[in-house]
Amino acid sequence: MNSCDTGENPQASPRGARQTNNELTLEQRAAAITMIAEQAALGRLAVAHEVVPLESAGEAWQRQAAGTAGGRIVLSIA
Repeated sequence: MNSCDTGENPQASPRGARQTNNELTLEQRAAAITMIAEQAALGRLAVAHEVVPLESAGEAWQRQAAGTAGGRIVLSIA
C-alpha cells in the first residue's frame, strides 16, 4: 500500500503538503489523471495563479522561487 492509498503524506514542506506518484502503477496514474481532468472540466478545481506579461517572466520566476508569487505563474504573450 502506498501513501496515496492510506491518505498519509510522505512529503511535507513549509509551503504545504506534497505527495509523490512515484509508487503508483501506470493504471493508477491514468485513473488519477482522468479523475482530475473530469473535475477540472466540471469547474471544481481552482489553481491560484498570476498572469504576467512575457517580458516580466524573469522577475516573476524569481518571486516564485522565493515563495512570494501569488500562486502559479501564467505567462501572457498578448
